[in-house]
Amino acid sequence: MDLVMYFILSTVCCSLVIAQNNAYEKLRKPTLEIETDDPNDVIMNGSTVHFNCRNSSAAQRFYWTKKGNNDSIADQRTPEFTIRNVKPSDSGLYSCHYRKNSKYSEHSDPVYLYVKDIFPPPTITAEPHSIIQPGQDVTIICTSPYLNIIFTLFKGDDKIKENGNNPFTYVIHNAYKQHAGQYYCRYKKSGMESHFSDPLMIDVKALPRPSITWENYKEGQLKISCMAPQNNTRMWFQLFNESKDVIDEIKAVKQNQVDFIIPYPEQSYSNYYCMYRIQMGGNFADSLISDAAVIMEDIFPPPTITAEPHSIIQPGQDVTIICTSPYPNIVFSLFKGDDKIKENDNNPFTYVIHKADKQHAGQYSCRYNKSGMESHFSDPLMIDVKVLPRPSVTWEKYKGQLKINCKASENNTRMWFQLFNDSKDVIAEIKDVKENQVYFTIPYPEQSYLNYYCMYRIRRGGNFADSLISDAAIIMEDYTRQNIIRLFLSTIVLILLTAIIVKHFKWRSYHPNLPVHWTKLAVESDYTKFEVMKNEEGTEEESAVSLLTDYSKESSHDKEDAKEVMGLKDDASVEKCSIQTPATTVYAVIEKKKDQEEQNTLIQEEASVEAQVISAS
Repeated sequence: MDLVMYFILSTVCCSLVIAQNNAYEKLRKPTLEIETDDPNDVIMNGSTVHFNCRNSSAAQRFYWTKKGNNDSIADQRTPEFTIRNVKPSDSGLYSCHYRKNSKYSEHSDPVYLYVKDIFPPPTITAEPHSIIQPGQDVTIICTSPYLNIIFTLFKGDDKIKENGNNPFTYVIHNAYKQHAGQYYCRYKKSGMESHFSDPLMIDVKALPRPSITWENYKEGQLKISCMAPQNNTRMWFQLFNESKDVIDEIKAVKQNQVDFIIPYPEQSYSNYYCMYRIQMGGNFADSLISDAAVIMEDIFPPPTITAEPHSIIQPGQDVTIICTSPYPNIVFSLFKGDDKIKENDNNPFTYVIHKADKQHAGQYSCRYNKSGMESHFSDPLMIDVKVLPRPSVTWEKYKGQLKINCKASENNTRMWFQLFNDSKDVIAEIKDVKENQVYFTIPYPEQSYLNYYCMYRIRRGGNFADSLISDAAIIMEDYTRQNIIRLFLSTIVLILLTAIIVKHFKWRSYHPNLPVHWTKLAVESDYTKFEVMKNEEGTEEESAVSLLTDYSKESSHDKEDAKEVMGLKDDASVEKCSIQTPATTVYAVIEKKKDQEEQNTLIQEEASVEAQVISAS
């Protein structure tokens, strides 16, 4: 019994919980969307409208209502609802809601449906512009996004043309004043008329034609100038060829003239035209096309003529006259005044005047012939042979460098100075100075003798003139003091060497049998070593013998000579000493045997000579 009651109570409790949850469950609010077949989403009388109730995928039933109508206008299982062939009376606020089980959602936000009983207006434009020149063609164009329509074009209240083309076009040929006026159009679809388009004002107005001129520009180019009779805030210019093709255009300029730079035409006869365009309100107006600019090559454009290095030259200087043209296969003629000087077919043409003098000064010009037709003469070239005085040049030492002053005889507004070395190479240059002198600072030369030169250049008109080159600035290093010192030392050394040689030959005359290398030793030896040996050996004779035999052990011949000269009895006496022997000991030994006093005198003199040699070295 208790179990049965427990089961009943549990079932009741669960049912109450489920019911309570259902009571509190809230369905999502749907969204209503309206779709139309019209490309601009404009709902016209007779068109089809689709309603879509979204955010209700789990719904079981959908309902559509219109404000002012208490009853639902539709009740179905699908979320889409369609009204076909709508009428203006179908306009109003629509909403939708749905049901899930026994619950109903809120109503969607209302959406307004507006059914028009007239179509929107078409657009109307004019090509190329709505402001045109008398005699110019203009095309009026009407367009609409709707299909299967019939257009009607009006001028004022008068119907001009009607057809079913979309876009609709109407061409006015050779427009003049009677074609000016207000145009508009409308269309009809399914028996209903659209609104009229905005009005299009066609204005036939003569903007004065521009003037056009031409001239040769740079080599192989032509400059064509197009000028309107008055200024405008923004102007467009176009250049046309003989076929009226636009070959160049300059846009949005604020002046009434432009210059077109184009390649020189290949034809011997060409016409060019130009026109301008101004902005009037939202429209543009084109001018009449200019008269023709006739480019005729029955006279070719002139060549250019130049002179190298300059047209103002020094007497005796070379100058080269050069004529050039962009045309091939031509024959040049060079004139001085009215006289023809030279003719050839080189391009560029050159003519060299060697060692020019006053008779070469004058006006030169050139022209060329192509296919039997002569060109214009070039601009005149004035050759002037004029002496600019040579500058002065001086020099001085400056902080371990060389400062060279170059001074012209007179001032000029712009002067150039150049410094040359012995080979006439430019080693320094100072340009655009306003004074008649400059200072060149250069490294001091390594050579003891060097020449430097300078010159100046001035500008006269469009040409330059060079001065004569200055006399040489001779750079000589003053070595007098150093040379005197060197000469003095050389003299002392020479005297000492002479004394040594004289003493040597005097000694050799006393001792002709003494070996030659002993003589050499006698000149090169140090007398102090003999004193050391004398102190060690005890006697002067023993010291001399010991030192002499040390030198003599180089060969058996020397040993024999030593024994014979010194009176030595055996080789042991020759070998007993190992110290180097001053040759002066030879004097001491030999002179002691002959004349002790004379030898003493010679030894004192030799010691004095050697001391002077050591002091001088």
